[in-house]
Amino acid sequence: MQSPFLAPPPQAPANQQHLLFLVHGIGQNDDFKDDDRLLSWDGSEGTNGSSHEFKKVLETVLGSSLRNAPLALSVRTLEWHSHVHEEGSAGTDELLVACSPDGVQEMRSFTKGHVIDILHYTSAANGQRVISAVHAQLRAKYERFLRERPGWQGRVSLVGHSLGSVICLDM
Repeated sequence: MQSPFLAPPPQAPANQQHLLFLVHGIGQNDDFKDDDRLLSWDGSEGTNGSSHEFKKVLETVLGSSLRNAPLALSVRTLEWHSHVHEEGSAGTDELLVACSPDGVQEMRSFTKGHVIDILHYTSAANGQRVISAVHAQLRAKYERFLRERPGWQGRVSLVGHSLGSVICLDM
């Protein structure tokens, strides 16, 4: 008896098109920014990091286990971290540096890069700024995607990781 999970979906379109928007979680994620050059998660040139690793896994799965699946997938990323850590944006980053004692550089860096994101997001002013930034990117990237593919009528999904899932839900 064949597994129902391995059977092709009934009357699946020959080439189901799907657009996936991906919102990152806490921490710096420069690899989620659209740019002419490839960036790693830490902002250095390269392809190490969440966005590139996620896309590589998807390509591998679609090219092997799902190679016969009627799916054409496009992935676009949405980056919000830089919007709350812009210089002078809230003064929180500068305040953290000023009140941290010398000798705890690693802890300060971790707190600034990760923990502070939760504090930023839960504040009314910054939380809305993050939601607005993600929404603006989502809208712009979707409109650009449609301009590049006139007549496209595929499906769209929004996926968030960690704090990114909270942002998606709030949006």
